[in-house]
Amino acid sequence: MGFAINYDTLVHHIGSIKYLMFFGIVVNIAIQAFLIVMIFSKSMGSKLMNFVYKMLVKFHYKKAEAFKVQADKQLEEYHECAEHIKKNKVLFVKVILTTVVQLSLYHGIPYFVYRSLGLSEANIMKFVLMESVLYISVASLPLPGSMGASEGSFVVMFKVFFPEVLLGSAMIISRAISFYLFVVISLVLIVAFMLYDDYKRKRLAKN
Repeated sequence: MGFAINYDTLVHHIGSIKYLMFFGIVVNIAIQAFLIVMIFSKSMGSKLMNFVYKMLVKFHYKKAEAFKVQADKQLEEYHECAEHIKKNKVLFVKVILTTVVQLSLYHGIPYFVYRSLGLSEANIMKFVLMESVLYISVASLPLPGSMGASEGSFVVMFKVFFPEVLLGSAMIISRAISFYLFVVISLVLIVAFMLYDDYKRKRLAKN
């Protein structure tokens, strides 16, 4: 949806980075389709896993048998997940709606940065959809937090919304909130839990 609404901008105004975007979209669609098949069609999922297994055997992959065992186990877990969803349809819908709200707020961060910088021409929907395309584009890259790729893609894709003089600042603030802030919070919580756990052990040792 984000791609369709921002088609002109994404195809004609972001240069060669559009190939990264297309790659990310294709990979994510393929992954989602694979997961849907694995969860809701046990027979098709089994056939797919058997095909992969046969290909591994054909190419003399040493861990083909281990793959088969793990794949069968994973397939069974996916099937159990499907049964759980069928039995808890209301809960499933609630989870979907909650996720939509969470992602909308997350992808809306650049818009709030945009407004905080005194800009108001673009609406929040354009930002949410553009950010969702950016997220999908870099999510498939094997980088922690898509570091580097996200920043570079942001500068290219959001230049249509931010004046050049504010673009760098907008990118830094947006990434600081959407990624680095969570890293810092996670670090603080981990250290706090470690200290608390150490404190409890010492207290128990004294008793």
